[in-house]
Amino acid sequence: MSRDLEILIIDDSVQKYERIMQELSKRLANLQCQFSSASDYNSAVKMLSASGFDLVILDLLLPLGKGSPSLENSRTLISLMAAEDLFPAPHVIGLTEHESAAAGEKQYYSENMFALELFDWDSSGWADRISAKIVYLEKSRKAAIAYANNSFETDLLIVSARYENEYKPIFAKMKWEVAPMKRSVYFPGLECAIGRLVVDKGIVLRVVYVCAGEMGIAPATAITSHAVSIYRPRVVIALGMCCGFSSPECSSPSKFGDVLVSRETASWEEGKYAELPGRRRVFRNKSVTRTIDELIGPAVQACIEMATDTIAPVFKKYLATSKARAVRTNYATQMRDVPEVKYGMIVSGSSVIADAKQTSEIIARHPEAIGLEMEIFGVFTAVQKSIGHRKPTVIGIKGVADFGDGDKHDHIQSHASILAFYVMLALLRKIYREEILRPV
Repeated sequence: MSRDLEILIIDDSVQKYERIMQELSKRLANLQCQFSSASDYNSAVKMLSASGFDLVILDLLLPLGKGSPSLENSRTLISLMAAEDLFPAPHVIGLTEHESAAAGEKQYYSENMFALELFDWDSSGWADRISAKIVYLEKSRKAAIAYANNSFETDLLIVSARYENEYKPIFAKMKWEVAPMKRSVYFPGLECAIGRLVVDKGIVLRVVYVCAGEMGIAPATAITSHAVSIYRPRVVIALGMCCGFSSPECSSPSKFGDVLVSRETASWEEGKYAELPGRRRVFRNKSVTRTIDELIGPAVQACIEMATDTIAPVFKKYLATSKARAVRTNYATQMRDVPEVKYGMIVSGSSVIADAKQTSEIIARHPEAIGLEMEIFGVFTAVQKSIGHRKPTVIGIKGVADFGDGDKHDHIQSHASILAFYVMLALLRKIYREEILRPV
């Protein structure tokens, strides 16, 4: 079922607002419209900060609060919506009973492709024209929703869980074409960067980078689902750090700084315990496995198999920095000179693992797993359950920062996240150079 068409009427005259509502309600009886009102600039800002509207009907002469009406106030509202400091409305209709104000704003509204109507108490032609415009906007809105759900508008959505040791160090290494916008009305209170990321010479992608600010499958699923529906990315990447497996039980043991790329993912917690005869307790695995799609999977695998030529050169400059050298000096026997990149199953769960016994149990449940963390399964789920026939490609890339044995190494976490970022760059370069994907 489609939602109501949300219309905000901003006017300081109660009588004029009532007349607008009376005339439009008669003409739009067959449409599902939800009307809201604001009486001045301040109340309009408050409403547009809280939610979005499909249409704003705006009085040209608008008071700031209880002050005198001004054209500048209505202009500022439009500018704030255009800059996404407020929720942007797809269309604005200016409505004034002052001919001089309409004449002065005619060019501005025309340049922005907005409608401008002259309100008249003695006739209702303005209501006929506004109603016709609303009917057209509703048809366009439905067509746009269908198109958006089956197309891509952004090249890449990156999701990280933690700010200090994932988002912050990764953002510091990003090279942007111009300084990114560091805010989004769709994610109030969250760190977010939106701009054009330079991946390589000739490869610049439109990127949205969101920090969930907390760990876990549930937050990752919710934020990814929300971001996919808004920004319609072609690729979604869960990026940051994870727990590797160092024990021989693992199919491919890791060292600090190795980077794990998810060929597949599952939740290690899905299943149930059963009591067998003799009071033996077993865990029956019920997990669902989600996999990378066939479009980019072969390219990712090939890039990792040729890591010496494709990924190691991307690491080189960073590994030569004093910070990276210091980390490698402190963990000389526990790190490789050049990080190894592994491709396989990364399992997710809602619990922080700090017990070697628990880690061994997880490996027993998923013998093919190469690492574990708390978000990738949620990101894969959000993407693969998203609306539309065309769904984004999704990858998880995490640097190894601990081994789930209770020993935490906070000073290596940023290092692991940065290494994951450089692996992401290497994979994107291959995918776009070979034109497996093209910029949106």
